[in-house]
Amino acid sequence: MAIESSDPDFAATKVVWERYRDLTRFLHSSRIALNREAALWNTLQLSAPENVGITTPSLGGVGSYEVTVAEHVAALQDFETMSGLVLLGSCSLAEALTRLRLGVDKLDRSGIETWGNEALQRNNRSFADLGDNCGVLVEAYVARNIYAHGQSVWSQNDVNRVANSGGTPPPVGARLEVANRLEAYRQAIKQYMRLTGMTI
Repeated sequence: MAIESSDPDFAATKVVWERYRDLTRFLHSSRIALNREAALWNTLQLSAPENVGITTPSLGGVGSYEVTVAEHVAALQDFETMSGLVLLGSCSLAEALTRLRLGVDKLDRSGIETWGNEALQRNNRSFADLGDNCGVLVEAYVARNIYAHGQSVWSQNDVNRVANSGGTPPPVGARLEVANRLEAYRQAIKQYMRLTGMTI
């Protein structure tokens, strides 16, 4: 059940959901723009794109950024970086909603398996209500942590955490790949957010 507009947390909850919507639009619009930009440069049919440079002012107007066309096109096709950043934002918004549900300023370090379940219980729900997405949700948070801490492969602890939640983790030592799982991750995150009852 959605919270009432008279609820003290209504405004903050509304902001979280608006930011989640904006993040979704950013993800899809960025993919469209990046694909179009890469296609544009590829139509130039440069004989040696690794030798052709592009220069643009840096953000903030301090200095400039230089890159070859080949490097530019490769960066445009790096959906892992964009997916990792969107996953970070998605998890942060879910945590913001959780803090509202629990009435706390900070979540402890026990993980979503603990504070997430507590938030769901406040709405008479549990991880069981997530169905198959329970393991996917925990996997999303583990993947977020791997990415956020600058790691690139799944550790034994990472694999165990997903397996213990009923998920199907990649093998130990597998390279983190967010792009191919991002939609599943965000679907599980959004389902969790809705089940907290902090919706408008």
